[in-house]
Amino acid sequence: AQALALAPESPDVHLALGYYQLYAYRDTQKAWEEFKIAEKGMPNNANLLQAKAEIAELKGEWEQAADYSRRAVEMSPRDGSIAVDLAERYWFLRRYEEAFTTGNLAIELSPDDPWPYLYKVYILWAWKGVCPEERILLQAVPSDHAFAPWTWYWQNMSERKYDLAVEQLFSSPDEWIRNKCWAIPKTLLAGLAYERMGEAEKALQGYQSAISLLEERVRQWPDDPRYHSSLGIAYANLKQKDEAIREGKKAVELLPISADAFYGIPYEEDLAYIYLLVGESDAALERLDYLLSIPSWISVPYLEMNPRWDSLAENPKFIRMMKKYRSPS
Repeated sequence: AQALALAPESPDVHLALGYYQLYAYRDTQKAWEEFKIAEKGMPNNANLLQAKAEIAELKGEWEQAADYSRRAVEMSPRDGSIAVDLAERYWFLRRYEEAFTTGNLAIELSPDDPWPYLYKVYILWAWKGVCPEERILLQAVPSDHAFAPWTWYWQNMSERKYDLAVEQLFSSPDEWIRNKCWAIPKTLLAGLAYERMGEAEKALQGYQSAISLLEERVRQWPDDPRYHSSLGIAYANLKQKDEAIREGKKAVELLPISADAFYGIPYEEDLAYIYLLVGESDAALERLDYLLSIPSWISVPYLEMNPRWDSLAENPKFIRMMKKYRSPS
C-alpha cells in the first residue's frame, strides 16, 4: 500500500501487487487487474508475460500458460528462470521432449540454479520412469534444498533401494521433509521403506511416531493441507480407515485443483494412495484416472516406477487404465 501511495503509476508496483494477490490470496481476478495496469507501462515485457502465465497455470489453463512462457523466452532468451518455468509447463502437458530440451536450455543459462536439474529429474520420471541420468542430475542439487531429500527418497525407493532410501533419509538430523507441496515426518517415509524390507515392527513404529507428530501439527495449523494429507497416509498405514479418508479429503478440500492446478495435485495423488491403502482400490483408480486425464505429473511411467502403486500391478482395471493412457512408443 505504501509503495502504491508513493508511486501509483509505477508498472513495477502494480506487477508486484498482482503477484501479491495471486500468491497470498489466489485471487486471479484482482491479480489480472493489476497486471493489466502494469502492462500499460511495460508493453511487450517478458516479466509481464510470465505474470500472465502464472495466472493461467493457477487456473489450469496449461496450454495458455506454456504459450505465455514460450513468448517470454523468445523475448528474454538469456533468462534461465523463464526457461525453467516453460520446462515445468511442458512437463505438465506431457510434452516431454520439449520439456527436456527446455530444461537443458535452463541449465545452460543458469547452471547454478538447482531447479532445472530437479525439473529434468521429474520430467524423466514422468517420461521414462527410472533411468541412470536422474542420479547424475540430483548430484547437482544442494542437499539443503527443500526438494532434495524428498526427490532422493523417491529416486531410491523407485530403484527399490529401500535400505539406501532410509540411510539417506536420516543422513541429516531434521525430523521432517518440508517443501511447498508436502510436509512429511521422515518416520512416515521410513515406514514404507521398512515395510518393503519386511521389517514390520520398524514400519509400525515409524507410522505411530508420524501420527503423533502430525496430529500436533494439524492442531497448530488446521488450514495447511500438507499436514492433513500426510496424517491421512499415516492413519491409512495403520488401517484407521475412516480417519485416513477424512484427513485425505480435508487436504483436497483445503486446496482443490480447481483453486490451484499445480499445488492441488499432491493432495489428489495422496488421497488416491490413502484409498488404496485402506482397501478402496476402485476409489483410488478413479482418482488416478482423473489425474491422468488432466495436465499433471502423473503418467504411466511414473505410476509404474513408484512403489506406492505396486499392489495395483495385477489389477485388471489398473491394467486397462494404463493401456488407455500409455503413449505410443
